Order: sequence, then C-alpha cells, then structure tokens
Amino acid sequence: MKRSKKTKIKEKINSFLNFKVNLIKVIIPIGILIILIVSGVIYFRSNFLTEMKIAAATKNLETKLKLKESELNDYKKETKVVLEIRDRYRSSIKEMVDMIYHKDMAVGGTLGNIPKTDEITLLHLKNVVQSMDDDMKLMEEAKNYLVARKEFAENFPFIWPIKIEGQPTISSHFGLRKNSETGVFPLDSFHFHAGIDLIDSYRSPIVATAEGKVVYVDSDNEIYGKVIDLQHKYEFSTRYAHLDEILVQHGETVKRGQVIGYMGSSGKSLGIHLHYEIRTNGVAIDPLTFLSMDY
Repeated sequence: MKRSKKTKIKEKINSFLNFKVNLIKVIIPIGILIILIVSGVIYFRSNFLTEMKIAAATKNLETKLKLKESELNDYKKETKVVLEIRDRYRSSIKEMVDMIYHKDMAVGGTLGNIPKTDEITLLHLKNVVQSMDDDMKLMEEAKNYLVARKEFAENFPFIWPIKIEGQPTISSHFGLRKNSETGVFPLDSFHFHAGIDLIDSYRSPIVATAEGKVVYVDSDNEIYGKVIDLQHKYEFSTRYAHLDEILVQHGETVKRGQVIGYMGSSGKSLGIHLHYEIRTNGVAIDPLTFLSMDY
C-alpha cells in the first residue's frame, strides 16, 4: 500500500526538524566550550598583563628607590666631610685653649698668674668654641630652609611654560574678553578667558611649570585641540592647550621644566599660541599672580 503524499511530506518535515534538533544539540555544547575557552584565554591574558604591569611598576619603583638611596648616600658622605672638618677645627681650638690655660700651671703657676694678653686670648678662644655650636645650629636652619624652598619651588607653578629669555608675549590676558579675539559667535559678545595666551614660534617647546602628574590628555578636544592637564601638590593644577604635539601620557609623573609638548594651533585657535591655565581646587586664577612672585 503506497504512502500518501501528505505522509511523505510530513516525514520529510519531521526528518528536517529532527536534523535541526540534533544539530542544535551538537552546536550548543560546542558553543559553550568555545565560550569557556575564550573566557579562559581572556582571563589568563588579563592576569598576565596585570602581572606584567605590576612587575614593570615594581621595577620602576625599585629604580627610583636605588636613585634616592644613592642621593642619600652622597648627602651622608658630604655631611660626614663637613662634620669631620668641624671636629678637627673644634679640636684644634680646644687644644690651643688648653695650651694657654695650662701654660703657667705646668711651671707651678695659677690661673691668676696668666698674663693679661693670654687671658684675653683665652676668653676669645672660649667664645670661638662656644660660637661654633651656634654656627652649626644656623647651618642646620639654613639647610632646612633651602630644602623647604626647593620643595616649594618644584611644586608651585612659578616658571613660564615656554623656554624663552625674559617674559613671553601675552596675546590675551586672564578674564573677560571679546569673542572677536577667538572668532566665536556672536563676535560682539564677551566670554570668560580662564588663562593667558602666550606667543612663540611653531613647535617651540612647552615645559611643565611644576612637578606633577598627567591627569588628562586629549589629542582632539573640540575647543583646546591637543591639551594636557597636570595635577600638582597643594591642590594646584595647570593646563597647556592648542599644542602641535603631546610628549607625555596619562598617569605619567613629570618634573618642573620637563618638555611635555610643542606649541601649535590645534582646536579652536586663530593662530600659533599656548593657552595656559592655573587652577586651585578647580577654580581658575590669573597665572600672572604666580609668574610675578619672587620666590
């Protein structure tokens, strides 16, 4: 008895459905296996990169520590030399005092028998010895002052961000200015300028004005173009904008006077210049307040 046409179609459909079910049964385990393999690779690669970063950071810290230890050893050596000179000087002076004091005593004399000239010399030398301790205290105070002054100068933005003899040309000052100066519409309106604009030649070096950390870098900022923000101690930060090239990376620590980029005209700029800002706790202040200080 021949099977009907509907039966054949039904069998084909069932066969196709069974094939799909079987195919799904095979694909799902394979897919899960692939996901597990990829996840494992990503996990171990992430751990490997993290370990590499930690190792690199550790090595960098070890290098800095060795450098500081070397500087400390050099300082200790210099201090030792100064103290040795002081001790030799003090010993010589004391020997001279003893010689004068015991000169007459050695021949049966008394302190009262010391000639007037020798007595004056003795008092003078005693005063010299006494003053040496005072001098050492003054030297220590002077050293502490110089160390504090050095730390103060390195962490406050006192220098110009452009390497140039004398004061750079300022094309736009801090405060309100006309939009016509920057080409912003409407041209007859005003806006607040949070920094100063400094003029120099194309690709002239731009330097960090204080020791700090790079907290923001953008190569295509809509307004500032290529821009760098540095965070310094005591809640100070500085911005360097419209650069032609950036030489630092986010998270990098820079020294005072280090070249961090080159002057250009990127972003909304009408010409080659550097837009430079100083902020304290996020509030913009006139950079000339610092640049005019006698530190």
